[in-house]
Amino acid sequence: MSHAPDPRHAELIAWLTERGHSPEEISKILTQVSAYDAQTVKESIFDSIGGFSDDQIAEFLEVAMEHHVHRPEELPPR
Repeated sequence: MSHAPDPRHAELIAWLTERGHSPEEISKILTQVSAYDAQTVKESIFDSIGGFSDDQIAEFLEVAMEHHVHRPEELPPR
């Protein structure tokens, strides 16, 4: 793999390795898992901000990107 795997994927990597998957196959699978994770995070953010005004959404997105949060309840206190 070209970069260090996400430590959260260690069990998945071990499981795939035990089942005989090559490093190339594991890399492809992890790419798909990462894409799925990113889509899930995106959907979660938009589900969480559905009832907010445009200004509230802009503020949330700015702070969320800065603090790497996915839901309004994860934002730091003001």
